[in-house]
Amino acid sequence: MPVLYIPKIPRMDLRTCDPPKKNLLFSLSALTCFRMSGHSLGAEESPEFWDKAGHSLLNDCLNVRKEYDLYENISLNTVVSSMFLASSFFETNRSTKAWVYLREALTFAQELGLEDESTYAGLSPEEALCRQRVFWLLYVMEQSFAILRNKPLMLRRTPKLPMTLHAYESRGIHTGFLQLLGIYIPLRDSIIEAWTYGSHPTVDVNTYLALQNQLARPAGNSGGLSIPRPLVPPSPTVAVSSVQIPVTQACGFSDLSLSSSSISSSPTDPVAPVAEPTPSQTANLLITQQWLRLIIWLSSLRHGHLSWTAENASMHFAFPLTIARQTGLVLRPLQIGGLEANGMAALEVNGMGIFEKIFEIGAWCINVTRTYATLSNEHMPHCQTGICHTVKRAYATLSNGHMPHCQTS
Repeated sequence: MPVLYIPKIPRMDLRTCDPPKKNLLFSLSALTCFRMSGHSLGAEESPEFWDKAGHSLLNDCLNVRKEYDLYENISLNTVVSSMFLASSFFETNRSTKAWVYLREALTFAQELGLEDESTYAGLSPEEALCRQRVFWLLYVMEQSFAILRNKPLMLRRTPKLPMTLHAYESRGIHTGFLQLLGIYIPLRDSIIEAWTYGSHPTVDVNTYLALQNQLARPAGNSGGLSIPRPLVPPSPTVAVSSVQIPVTQACGFSDLSLSSSSISSSPTDPVAPVAEPTPSQTANLLITQQWLRLIIWLSSLRHGHLSWTAENASMHFAFPLTIARQTGLVLRPLQIGGLEANGMAALEVNGMGIFEKIFEIGAWCINVTRTYATLSNEHMPHCQTGICHTVKRAYATLSNGHMPHCQTS
């Protein structure tokens, strides 16, 4: 999601700009290089070139930060720079440093009052929109990191959602961002804390059931992606069909008031027509939806809410097979395994996080398959193991062949 006001960027010259702007430019450039490293984006340079350039720019950024008092010159650019650094360290598999710089970005954001709606009064429309986007992107990053690495949350208040666009932007990318927020917002602090710390007094089996039902809503489609039906009978042998459904019906926007029809192309423009998110956003949206369903299932498992005879599929021990099957239905139109270029780019542009999610889904599919085979003294039907291997093969092929900082075991 674009968090910078693009017309200002070309006016920044590394030869003449001050250290805070250099800090921003170096962090942006480093993250861009790491996202390019090994990707199928048609660049002539080798993956090693982009990786080396990324590390060089990362060091430049860290050195520039020593040239001035960073903590006495906090601005929105400071927040964004720390956020980019966190993403760069995450891309290079340095989770501890990623967490430190993410916490730094969150602290700077709170110091600027980005979570306080009153601080937006009197700002220009462009500045207010950039601040909203930075906050909500940090919100998603913090929740994702808290789940992936079992970390605590800092953000407790939220401003209004960004419902406008800069004049030069297309509507689709903003639609996808709002839909991603529509997946994360229902999680709430209590659910993530129950996952991180093992329990929470307000979270019980009904909480998990309600959230699974909400996450099961179709997550839309774009670029020819096929969207699986949201609910499958608890029997792990039942096949899953797929349907095509408009993105704007996804994630309960009628409940969250996040419909893309509410987006304006600028703060003063009238309501804009509905737009579809980009293919890369759709891929991220669909994979994240299935991954969060797995996380809620795992949390339910920890608390003893699952059984082999559960009437609700999300409380069944075999539910990861449903999740993996639906993930496979997302990946297959991208021709993962055949590595169709557009499909590759749709995944790769999302960075390492999406590959961790795919791997976790595939790993739990294999775990459940093996457990079921042991208990029943027979192997799962071929259609089940085939989906599991489709997901695992997609991750292995992409990570080993194209993601230099990620290795499969």
